[in-house]
Amino acid sequence: LRAGPKAFGLDIGLPIAVRGGVKFPVGDFPIDAEIIPLSEGQRDWELLVELGYSLHPLPMYVMGWAGYRWRTFNDRIDRKPGDERLLHAAAGGSLGAFTWKLAVDGLFGTPPVRRLPSTGLEIELERNTRRLVQLLPTVGWTIGPGAVELGARIPVDGRNLPAGPALTLGYFVNWNEPLWE
Repeated sequence: LRAGPKAFGLDIGLPIAVRGGVKFPVGDFPIDAEIIPLSEGQRDWELLVELGYSLHPLPMYVMGWAGYRWRTFNDRIDRKPGDERLLHAAAGGSLGAFTWKLAVDGLFGTPPVRRLPSTGLEIELERNTRRLVQLLPTVGWTIGPGAVELGARIPVDGRNLPAGPALTLGYFVNWNEPLWE
């Protein structure tokens, strides 16, 4: 859920929004040494502040967000994944139908916690702290009401997260444009 000041009847003159989210696990969480699960079977809550600014009359913009993700305890495995600080900064623009963006993404975790079943004692697992910094270059071409975008995810620093270079391809529709006329 994302809301800016105008949603509350305020006009503060800043391109700012607050974004909040929650993730509820709905699938199975495999406990297997040879499987990397897509989730750790816990509920997550997150809150972020987003900013953006147009460099008009130049056809460019800058934007970013910063926030925090609280991760709850998974009692089934007696483990709490570490909370996470999230950062994103980007600059982009357009030249006619051509669009471009260069972004950097960061995830910085706190140590996960393991609860010992026999005593209930909780231990921080410092060596399992997560971190990921990646570059996200994107180019696009406007076609119809949206744009075809080709991008990459290039990890430049990280620890304890499965990550590797990846290519992305998608078609993105501008929210303010009608799909059909």
